[in-house]
Amino acid sequence: MTKPLQSLRQQLHWLRWQRWSIWMLRIASFGVAVTIVAGALVFAVDWSCDLAPSERLWLLLAASATVGWVLVDNLRRRACRLESDVELALLIEQHERLENDLVGALQFDAAPAAHYGSRQLETAVIEYVDDYAQQLDLRQQRQPARLILPMAAAAGIAAAAMALLIAYPEHGRAFVDRLALRTTAYPSRTKLAALSINKRAIDPSVPNAPTRIAFGQPARFEVHAAGEPPEAGFIELCAAGESRRTTIELVPEADRPHVWSAQIPKLVENLDFQLYLGDARSATQSLVAIPLPIVCVTLHAKPPEYAEHALAQLPETAGTRQLAVLEGSDVTVELVSTEKPLKSVQATIGGRAFAFAAADSSRLRWTLAAQHSPLAAMRESIAYEILVTDDDGLTPSEPIRGSVVVRVDRPPRVTAAIVTQYVLPTGRPTVTYGAIDDFGIGSIRVHCLVQHSDGTSSDSKLDLPRPAPAQQEVRGRQAIDFSSMNLAKGDQVKLTVEAADYRGRRPAKRASSDPLIFHVTDERGVLAAMAETDQRTARQMDDIIERQLGIGAVESP
Repeated sequence: MTKPLQSLRQQLHWLRWQRWSIWMLRIASFGVAVTIVAGALVFAVDWSCDLAPSERLWLLLAASATVGWVLVDNLRRRACRLESDVELALLIEQHERLENDLVGALQFDAAPAAHYGSRQLETAVIEYVDDYAQQLDLRQQRQPARLILPMAAAAGIAAAAMALLIAYPEHGRAFVDRLALRTTAYPSRTKLAALSINKRAIDPSVPNAPTRIAFGQPARFEVHAAGEPPEAGFIELCAAGESRRTTIELVPEADRPHVWSAQIPKLVENLDFQLYLGDARSATQSLVAIPLPIVCVTLHAKPPEYAEHALAQLPETAGTRQLAVLEGSDVTVELVSTEKPLKSVQATIGGRAFAFAAADSSRLRWTLAAQHSPLAAMRESIAYEILVTDDDGLTPSEPIRGSVVVRVDRPPRVTAAIVTQYVLPTGRPTVTYGAIDDFGIGSIRVHCLVQHSDGTSSDSKLDLPRPAPAQQEVRGRQAIDFSSMNLAKGDQVKLTVEAADYRGRRPAKRASSDPLIFHVTDERGVLAAMAETDQRTARQMDDIIERQLGIGAVESP
């Protein structure tokens, strides 16, 4: 025996899931339509405003949140609650224009209703409705309008969107790329065929690695246009990290059709730029101002060993590109980069190139040792030029030029004096001498040249006491013994004092005093010379006294 109202409940169960399925399809159709409309609005805003990736992200989040809220709200109100048997019975009664028998029978059949009212009335209503339900076939009822209309609307919107995509496929691909936050530009009537900056080609449609340009150097833009000829163009510039913007005009080249150009005279800061030509626009690109290498040149002079004691207190020459050194000095050049590692350093001296060596792995300090260049044991002044190249291939803004001037180590200065020029053949006249040198006297001696009255001559040498090492000044008196020279009256002796400077292992330089002339005579000649000297001295004294007393002055009229 079948359970009362079983047929009715089965049909109500079927009707419940049918209505739920229809609602789900309606919500799905509505979701498709809303998503397509939201996508179209996003496309319209992005296409008209050319949004940046960050702006597009916020727009996508806002559109997704709106579509999601609408769909969740519909699902919450329709899909998350199934209709009860009583609610479905009311709908059937309204559709079939019945009394409240279906609802009453379902309520009487419920367990709590078995204890209330007339049992005969309940049984009669239940039996009546059960017989009626046997004849009722809810599955034959269809609700096409409730489903076809929203699905048709969604299909129409989808078809329109598909037609637009087929008609404008490039716009569709660009929109999909931009939804992925790429920087693809929408198609335009004017095309940016090529872009170059200082003759380096870059792709204008996508962001490239920053274009690196030397600080203070110009940046020249060349744009090759295709498609519809543009009427005007410009480049919008923005300092990195700032909102301040400026523009420079793109000017068409007179001799090259479809080529537009512009130039920044000096790039002194990092810039972001975007190029606009007709209705075409490029992706945002960057320019980076690379600092030029800044270097400091230091010349280190090592004087010869013999002069080290005298030149030990020379001032440091950091930052000075000119230097005066003593002859025979070794000069080492040190170059220091204040910021950037250097790729190579090369000096040109006398038309020849000499490479510097990096002092450490940082490649900030470079040296040119004296032994590897003409700067070793210098004998003459030279000029040099240094070529510096950093890792970016840049060189300093000004050439590095300088010179090393050689100061000649002069020979010593020598002087000698005697009291009288007339001597006896066996005399021992005394010679007073002195010698001075910048760095030390090495040796000193006397040269004697004898001119005999018969026309013959002879010479001899006499070494004087050797001065102490590095002694810069030597003074002394030396008696010259003429008894060994076989002199006779009428002979003449020419005496010269010669001094050599001290230069260590290097060849010394020599200098001589003015020659001293001795006349060999007898005692009468010596006395006569002494008398003449006394008379000359007396006359000089008389002249001095007269000048002091004003004697002999002529009075003016």
